[in-house]
Amino acid sequence: MARLAVGFREHAGWAVAVVLEDASPLPRVVDRLRLALCPGDLPREVHHAAAQLDPDSARALVTAVAEASADATRSAIEDLVARNGRNLGRAGVPISDSPVASSSTATRKAHTMMHAAEGQLYREGLAEGCARAGLRVHRFSRRGLTSLASDALGRTTAELSAAIDSMGKVLGPPWARDQKDAALCAWLALLIEP
Repeated sequence: MARLAVGFREHAGWAVAVVLEDASPLPRVVDRLRLALCPGDLPREVHHAAAQLDPDSARALVTAVAEASADATRSAIEDLVARNGRNLGRAGVPISDSPVASSSTATRKAHTMMHAAEGQLYREGLAEGCARAGLRVHRFSRRGLTSLASDALGRTTAELSAAIDSMGKVLGPPWARDQKDAALCAWLALLIEP
């Protein structure tokens, strides 16, 4: 029975997901899709929207978007798991090395903190959604993803890049940076023993 893992690359309100099957000599891509993580009637860049509001309204908006996004993400992950079957048992979720402000007031004051907080909202939603769906969640630093994969797989970065490129050729476009990063997260998740 082949093992499957899903990897992600998140954005504000959506994510790319790539599902890999553990195969030799390279994992095989079995699914690639875009997941909606935030309902369309809500601001995907919630901290940017909240910056225009008074503090109480800002907190209420962030809370509402976080709750709605958690529901949307759980639903998207459940659909992904149903679509790929019970062999899908692992998830690779990117994490950021960027600091996130501990208060909504601090977040509202710094544009870079807004982006960091929004990224964390969606990454945490992905991790929680995967865990609730019964997937073993592994987190990998987005900044060091290529180096980590290169070391873990015993390949040079050039060899790793060629391997990832060849995986995507089977599917055709799109196979850009987002899909490649998601595939790396899935591949790393496959390497970790249960």
